Amino acid sequence: MAEFWEVCIECTDRMKDQAIKMFASQFHGMANDITIAQMKVIQAVIKLVEQQPEGPTLRNVADYLGITPGATSTAVDLLVRNGILLRQINPNNRRAVCILPSQNLVELRKKLTEHFKFLFDRALNQLSEDEKNACIKASTLIEESINSYEV
Repeated sequence: MAEFWEVCIECTDRMKDQAIKMFASQFHGMANDITIAQMKVIQAVIKLVEQQPEGPTLRNVADYLGITPGATSTAVDLLVRNGILLRQINPNNRRAVCILPSQNLVELRKKLTEHFKFLFDRALNQLSEDEKNACIKASTLIEESINSYEV
């Protein structure tokens, strides 16, 4: 029988594989060409838009990721050319350019959320409330342990 951590990693890999397939279908095969750095930029923009609905600036994204604005700009340029991200003038500051997810990316994120919620609900509905709470507690403790450890 596999160790718990091995099951978690395998599950994460399967989720990633499914997300990549859905990404490829939404963006016509782009998933095979996207780099880890570009994926991190996409994730950062999505996260930052939650805090800044008008969209983060290039500098906000660079600071969030701890990389240079030049490296961020290179990744954003490619993602804009492929219709994944958008650059728009900030409505509150016409000199500032904001980075936003494209409508296709917003739709994909919604599909992924619904897909993974369905899969988790299907599995978790087989558990008692105490078992579900134990899963949540274990997941929270694992996340805290991972977040507290620097490689």
